[in-house]
Formats: sequence, C-alpha cells, structure tokens
Amino acid sequence: MVVWKRLLFFEAALLCLALASQAWARDPSPAELIGKYLPEKKTLKSASKSEMLSAVCSATRKNRKSGAALASAAVAGRSEFAGETVATVLRCAGTTDCDYVGAVVAAAVAARAGVAIAVSDAAMARAPNCEESIQKAANAAGKTESDAAKEDEPSALIGKSAGANEGFDPRERLIPVCDNGAQRGVRESQVADFLRTHPGSFSGRCAPTPTPSSSPTVRPAAPAKPGISAPR
Repeated sequence: MVVWKRLLFFEAALLCLALASQAWARDPSPAELIGKYLPEKKTLKSASKSEMLSAVCSATRKNRKSGAALASAAVAGRSEFAGETVATVLRCAGTTDCDYVGAVVAAAVAARAGVAIAVSDAAMARAPNCEESIQKAANAAGKTESDAAKEDEPSALIGKSAGANEGFDPRERLIPVCDNGAQRGVRESQVADFLRTHPGSFSGRCAPTPTPSSSPTVRPAAPAKPGISAPR
C-alpha cells in the first residue's frame, strides 16, 4: 500500500513538473508583454492612457522585433488610442525603417475597424519619408477589413443612415498635408475640404524643425568710458 502511494506521489510530481515546464517554455503573448509593464492590478482595458502608452513603450524597447504584434494587441484592446499607440511603438522602437513602419501600420489597421486614418496620420508624423510604405500597408489592411465587412453586410440596407466612413475606399491615395506643423496623411478626395477647414495647412511635407545653433553668441565689446584711455 505504501509503495502504491509513493508511486502515485511521484507520478503526480512528474505531471506537475511537466506542466510547469510547458508554461515556462511558452512565449508570452503581446498583450502579456504589455501587461508586464502596467501598474499592479491594472489591465490593458483599465489602465489610463498614459499608463497604457508607457507600458507599450517599455514592451517595445525590450522587444523591438515584436513591434507590429505589440501595436496590434494594444489597438485591439484600446482602439481609441490607435494613433498614439502607433506613434509610441515607432518612437520607442528607435527606428524609421520603412519596412518596420509599414508592418506596424498594417498590424494596427487590421486590429480594429475604423482606425486607418488615425494610424496613418500618426505614422506619417513619425516617419514622413515612409509615405509609400504607410499608404500600401494601410490600404492593404483596410481592403481586407472592407472585404470582411461586405461579407457580413446584408444585401439590402433599407433606411441606413449615411455614416462618416460611407463610401470609404481603402485603396484611395493618401496625400501628405502639413497641418500647422503636424504631418498628416489625408485621403485624396478630402484634401480640398481639409485645407478649407484647417487654416494654415497646406499640401506637402512640413519643413523640418531647425536645429538650434551650437556656436557661441558673439557680443560686442562695451564702449570705453569717456576720459579713460584704453590700456595699451
């Protein structure tokens, strides 16, 4: 009887060890990587905006290669901060490589519906030289999203009110617009209205912020006081 109890005990111990090994071997999910840097008892859903973005930044710095997956997880959990999330990932990754930027944009746009414009604007502001990659990524992800929506949409829509995104073509070209110093990407069909309603904005890229000169300022010598000869 004692022998059987010992055998059962050892089998249970081995089973627990095997389960623990599997848990240790499993890589954490992107959401878990972000959650690791959230305050105690806070989740991706309950964290404040600053707490969430800080956690996204820390997770990105530690896992730069997972930037796209982190952006996807964060946008899926908090789509209201989609633009800020993408900007944070790109900033904290410390790279403006266009392939990386495009991957982050595509992942973020595919994570939640209706975030393409905010994500594109944020990416354009962080990496204005990657306009083509951003546009392709947003269009490809948006097209997939649009096709999925059409499959779920009933054939007859009676009495449907016009929404803000009605008629949105995910393949429409994004035009770079400088909105009072902030670089944005605006859909081609909306550029005229955007410029009209945003005084001071213009089509094209914003001028780079000039770097302050490091050369010392030369001050003129003080004039000599009357009656006092200058030393020789």
